Amino acid sequence: MATCKLACLGLVHLSVEKYQQELKDRLEQLINQPLFDEFLPILSFRLYDDAFAERLYEWGDQYASIDSNAGLILGIALYGQKQKEKIKNIIWSSNWQAHDMGTGTGIWTYQAMGYVSLTFEELISDMKQFLVEIESDRELEYRLDVLYFLLTCKLNYFFKNIKFANSNHEKIESLYTLFYSSSNEDIDDSIFKSIKKRFNRDEQFSIIESYERLKLQMEMYIHFEVEREHFLF
Repeated sequence: MATCKLACLGLVHLSVEKYQQELKDRLEQLINQPLFDEFLPILSFRLYDDAFAERLYEWGDQYASIDSNAGLILGIALYGQKQKEKIKNIIWSSNWQAHDMGTGTGIWTYQAMGYVSLTFEELISDMKQFLVEIESDRELEYRLDVLYFLLTCKLNYFFKNIKFANSNHEKIESLYTLFYSSSNEDIDDSIFKSIKKRFNRDEQFSIIESYERLKLQMEMYIHFEVEREHFLF
């Protein structure tokens, strides 16, 4: 499995014309299987047109094990910005468990965001709506868990496996303001305040603790950036 992963990550940077039919045959054998060569689907954009991204999405949404779906997420994302909504749907759907780290899916989901130019500003805007519209605490907590994980990736993960793909360049300070700051000084109408109101119960307090911890991490990161700019200039 590790060898297949490294081989696919290498081939994604190269022309696969010489092996095109062989790779297509292998993919067709595996499609809609729950377990498969996890990273083989990332080569799809070298083999098929954009329409194949829909087949990858259906495969992951209905058939694939969450232990084998990182390559499907990445494979969809490598078709480019037209797949932004698919990646967003993957992030919010519990069918995908996009933040799962059993085989590193969460990190690949974070990288997939950059490849389709999906921003945290968009995800935070979605969350603001979810806090109003979603009645199920369980569903809302799942989505908050995913967002929390992806924001921690933004703070801690800097390596890019696919060299030609985009990265996320949003500033932590801007994301901090969007999530934790109020629209005016007279009332706390921040998204974090809404989370605390919704989950301020003993059995669901962990989600608040997670976002309080994230708040501190973001503040430390912002202070570090300010100090670094001061020393550099």
